[in-house]
Amino acid sequence: DLELERYLEAVGIIDILAAHNIDPKSVVFPDKNDWVESRSPDLCVDRVDYALREMNRWNIAIRMQAYNSKDFTVTPEGMLAMVDQQRARAFSEGFLLLSQEHWSEPTHRFLLDMQMLRTKLFYAQGGAPRSWVFNPDLKGEALIPLHGIHPRDLMYVTDHAQIAALAQPSLGGYTLDAIMRSVSQYRRQYVWPGRNQRIFEYMSQFIGDDYEQVKRSGTYEPLESHKFDSYQGEYPATLPVGFSILNSAAAQSEPPEGSIDFKQPPLKTRQIDPLVRTTNGDFKRLSVLDPSYAQRLAKHKAAMGETRTVRLAIPDPATFKMLQDMITNVEHHWQERLKTSRRMEPAELRELVKTSSSEIHGQYPFLTFFEY
Repeated sequence: DLELERYLEAVGIIDILAAHNIDPKSVVFPDKNDWVESRSPDLCVDRVDYALREMNRWNIAIRMQAYNSKDFTVTPEGMLAMVDQQRARAFSEGFLLLSQEHWSEPTHRFLLDMQMLRTKLFYAQGGAPRSWVFNPDLKGEALIPLHGIHPRDLMYVTDHAQIAALAQPSLGGYTLDAIMRSVSQYRRQYVWPGRNQRIFEYMSQFIGDDYEQVKRSGTYEPLESHKFDSYQGEYPATLPVGFSILNSAAAQSEPPEGSIDFKQPPLKTRQIDPLVRTTNGDFKRLSVLDPSYAQRLAKHKAAMGETRTVRLAIPDPATFKMLQDMITNVEHHWQERLKTSRRMEPAELRELVKTSSSEIHGQYPFLTFFEY
């Protein structure tokens, strides 16, 4: 969001809006609260769009419900609402699980942190290969060396180049890659099938006739219940690579020798409490119609406020020292890189994005950049 307005200006979208007498601020960051754009916990088309795309890909129970436009309506006040309480509860549970079990899931966050560490290492050590230059095709402009360009500009188009560069001989890069592959492979093969089944069983109580029991009793079975334990289990104390997830209490102890801790502070709490059309035709919050959902929101907020710690055990002393030094030193070099790099001029960035987008199906950016 911080870079969006500059990017839209660079690639010409601001000019297109201006040509049609549209104020960019009215469509890019509109100060509105209606069915198109609204603040949490209300629904809006953007929130429903990204949530359903993620849930349909990740949550089997939601995918089986086949949500569509008929599940939603607009209130007389112009707010987005849902038309059925049961489907509203299932949708809302799926949304809460996205933030709790997907976006904030500790292993998922750790892998993203490792990818960011690799990116910082790549740019902090050499900026970018000195052989990378770009021909912007601007009159009077020579080739632009990219090793001095700010990473925020290069990251728009250099994903494939970063992957290729990180694959070159580099003990630090190889080690980080090996850790990520080991953790992700174990997670995909052994942990995720169990979590997937647990989430499906949890979601089932909010679907069809099972939800009537929740409404009558005013209670639900929490996600942490042993009822939803899978045959695979969840996370053992440590994974094969010496990977463990600790809560705040467990992380208070001093890390064993050869261990590195990665703190995971709480992320933004994302919740919805949708308006639902009642049998009388008026609209009320789901948490009002279903008090158990109010309880769920409170438990979700508490869970999202927890700090987790990922502990990585490195048995080899040399590898441990290398990783520890890398983690300690890379941030300083990364910050220096950000301070000393120049941002691309709008015309330069526009040409870089334009050229790369036209070659998106090729081996870009090595078709876009010249290597000498």
